[in-house]
Amino acid sequence: MKKRLAAAMLCLLLLAGCSGRTHTGGRFVVAKITVAQPQDGSITVKAFTDQHKMGQVLNLLRSLGQQFTPPLDPDSLPEESTQILIQFQDGSTRVYQTKSDLYIRTDQSPWQQADRGQLIKLRQLLQELSSDE
Repeated sequence: MKKRLAAAMLCLLLLAGCSGRTHTGGRFVVAKITVAQPQDGSITVKAFTDQHKMGQVLNLLRSLGQQFTPPLDPDSLPEESTQILIQFQDGSTRVYQTKSDLYIRTDQSPWQQADRGQLIKLRQLLQELSSDE
């Protein structure tokens, strides 16, 4: 029970940072989201600056559900990973990395196993959204 509570608190702390680092006028401000995603044997890079698009990405990152330590090391899997770079107006950044529609990590923290359905939704959204740059 303590492990679940600790994992839930860690998840909340990590995901609370998704919305930004700078506190401006009662809101945290994200300036840009850049995504590098494997697609058809190459890497597709997209940048989002539109508030609605960024909001969709951030909402899915916030809704990943409780995260657990995976039973294996995702780095050992052959699949390529998707990189999501969030840039804040103060110049700070946060990097999310997803792999195999099951694993996620923030910056250089350890891999976590998340809700597969939500990670699939995130991957599909990132594929569907058109780049703003």
